[in-house]
Amino acid sequence: MNQSFSPRLLDLLARSWQRPAAIAEVMFDAAGAAVLFRDAEGGLALGAVADGEPASARMRMEGDVGRMTIRPRRRALPTLVEPEPLPAVAAVAVLPRGGFVVGGADGSVHQVTPRGQVVRLRAAAGDPVQALAVHPVDGQLALTLPGRVVLRDGGTETTILEAHAHALAFAADGALAVLAADGIWLCTAQAPRLHPLPSAQGPLAFSGRWIAGACEGAGIWLLERDSGRLAHLPGFPTASRSVLLASGPTLVASGAFRLVAWSLDRPPFAGDHGGALTTGTASAVAVTRAAAHPLRDLVAFSRAGGELVLARLGRPEELVLLPGSGCEITALAFAPGGRHLGLGTASGTAAIVELPDMIFK
Repeated sequence: MNQSFSPRLLDLLARSWQRPAAIAEVMFDAAGAAVLFRDAEGGLALGAVADGEPASARMRMEGDVGRMTIRPRRRALPTLVEPEPLPAVAAVAVLPRGGFVVGGADGSVHQVTPRGQVVRLRAAAGDPVQALAVHPVDGQLALTLPGRVVLRDGGTETTILEAHAHALAFAADGALAVLAADGIWLCTAQAPRLHPLPSAQGPLAFSGRWIAGACEGAGIWLLERDSGRLAHLPGFPTASRSVLLASGPTLVASGAFRLVAWSLDRPPFAGDHGGALTTGTASAVAVTRAAAHPLRDLVAFSRAGGELVLARLGRPEELVLLPGSGCEITALAFAPGGRHLGLGTASGTAAIVELPDMIFK
């Protein structure tokens, strides 16, 4: 897997657009049919994942030399769709029944469809929406407002926790993890329960048995939900901007000179390092972002300087999709089916990369 695509080939695999500011977040809708880009100034843009000239249709094998070639596009790309003007967007999440939900700096909440239509769910209330999460089954919204966490069901709002929280995540069973200044609050049908956790910050990942996130400064933490056991992995050279709980189950994080990957069949409690998965190669520059393939033991990650690579969990080989260009990759996400990868850069490039079958061989 130690091979690379030239920047030109990546251009052929990807559709890219220029946005007015750095891309802060990229996410696909639940059906994998649309992608949303949020920029650092709170602007939104949406694109269709379906491609009128997909890379797979433009590839062919040259029989005489056995070489795969891909022809350039013949038509211009359709532009991204910008929804009607909204207040600066501070938080975005995926709705299980389609589309996205966005929280504004003025306290408003809107549903945004894959085609860019906007439906107001909550009027502006002055206090900014600092974070939000969506129940994976019934679509209930959890909102972080200054000093409190609110559960919104239809038009009814209930304060479930009074805390200065800055990250939220639902598990599949509907339990809500709230990252606050004093630790992790776990909100279920019972009274909220606090797990003290000093110096924690987002991002936050919650999957069944496990909750994970970044430490303030550098390093990551892992909490076992039922037992309350806590592991702290310190000493990273840079902050972890991506903390993921991938299938396996596997803990994946950025911030070190090699992608951090850990099999949770042997979690890192009490100094046990037996679960560490050597993934990709060590580098002189840190891993900045990571995204886990939803169906395969495959991770995409970027390094400082803009390099983008794919690697299998627990394997040192890498496939370089994009050599370092000097422009930082600031957002990265796989589509639900794993066939497409969304990315954004510090210069405002928003892109959807189609991953052809040969990449997975």
